[in-house]
Amino acid sequence: MLDRVPDGKFVPIPVDTNTFRPSPRTQSDVVRVGYSDQYTDPNKRRYLAIPEIKDAMSRLRGKAVGVPLTHIINHEDIPNYYRTLDLWVDRVGLGFYGFGAVEAAACGVPIITDIRENDLKFVKNCPFVNIHARGDISSTIERLVNDTSFRESLAVKSREFIVETHDWLKVAGRCIQIYQDEFGDCLA
Repeated sequence: MLDRVPDGKFVPIPVDTNTFRPSPRTQSDVVRVGYSDQYTDPNKRRYLAIPEIKDAMSRLRGKAVGVPLTHIINHEDIPNYYRTLDLWVDRVGLGFYGFGAVEAAACGVPIITDIRENDLKFVKNCPFVNIHARGDISSTIERLVNDTSFRESLAVKSREFIVETHDWLKVAGRCIQIYQDEFGDCLA
């Protein structure tokens, strides 16, 4: 949208980082890979990397299991879903991450997503694993499943990034600042 809206301003997706927060994880030999597999919006289906995720699960032979989000979950229950995951694969092909990535990362889950190069300036220091082609998804999942310490490091960095960039109170402050900068004389 910022490419198409003259003088548009970037506002991060807000998330309540008190509600969406990590919980202690139990160690498991099987990595739980979350992703959306919902049919609620058929137009978004093409951005879900389901074949690539299933390919990775097959090649990992029991080291990882897919945990798809197949239906709408009540908002108060969705943090518990994300807290069961070790990795979230976001949509691919839209050039930026979505609500699922923000909520999962707030729960301390590493993210695989697709961020256009010119949009990285809006999310400096974003620790999400940024893939540039669908063909990279399967190998990226495999790398993260096989490298526990890297995955755990990304989990911590992802949570920190979300708190710094996407916390709903900080986003609200950013919106207020934008309004003051743009319309300050009118607001007085």
